[in-house]
Amino acid sequence: MTEDEILSEFVESRIIKGQFVRQFPIGIRRLTDNYGETAKDEGELKLLVGVYCKYADAICITKTQKDWNIDHPIIAMELRRKIKLEDVARGERGDLIWVFEVKSRLNAEALGQVLIYHRLFSEDHPQFEVKKGIICKVSDDLIEPVCRKCHVEVFII
Repeated sequence: MTEDEILSEFVESRIIKGQFVRQFPIGIRRLTDNYGETAKDEGELKLLVGVYCKYADAICITKTQKDWNIDHPIIAMELRRKIKLEDVARGERGDLIWVFEVKSRLNAEALGQVLIYHRLFSEDHPQFEVKKGIICKVSDDLIEPVCRKCHVEVFII
């Protein structure tokens, strides 16, 4: 079963309800802060962001309204590329966002990725409460307790 199929099964289960977005770009704020002044122009900055940003397998916006309050133009551009404007959620302090990593089997790589993606997403969108989750078909008795200690929820589908 592919990661897309596992994610689709999870979304259809409605264990977490909300607006799911696949392959969500994260780390954009850090990239623009690091390279914004050295890029020759906005086109080169967009290229740097497009090449070097990370992508969470999925995020889930658990509260949706008409628009997202975004104060960073490149983050806004990336969001609008990924989500239809009428489907975008308005980000308000306290809104809950899930950042998900999807794997067929729970492993240390998935844990590391979701921890990094959570941190980068929180930097990009500090107004949200952000939770971490790993969606998989098979658990691991050694990794799952570590996930709990790191406040990462594991969803076995």
